[in-house]
Amino acid sequence: MLNNLEEIARTGHFENGNSVHFYVSQLDLDTTHSYIYADPNTHLSLLKGFTGTDIFSTDLQATQRIQTWIRSLQRTSILISETAEVQRLRFFEKQREVVNTLV
Repeated sequence: MLNNLEEIARTGHFENGNSVHFYVSQLDLDTTHSYIYADPNTHLSLLKGFTGTDIFSTDLQATQRIQTWIRSLQRTSILISETAEVQRLRFFEKQREVVNTLV
């Protein structure tokens, strides 16, 4: 899985050609934020905490708030897809070290 994610980060695209942006944040966050805009009428936001509870919303305002929060985090993060090769290599090396401790 890490090899696949690293390749996606390196190219900046999924196998189907859709683009993706990977950011590494130096901030220690307790939640995961995601949003999707599929077309002008389809949007979804996700807030996932480490408590095991996921919150999904199809409300446009909730999705816009998550998008605003993610954009604010981007200012303090490093884009590692298609750029920042050294940081990308370090990030995936660290992830492999973590996985190896689980085995």
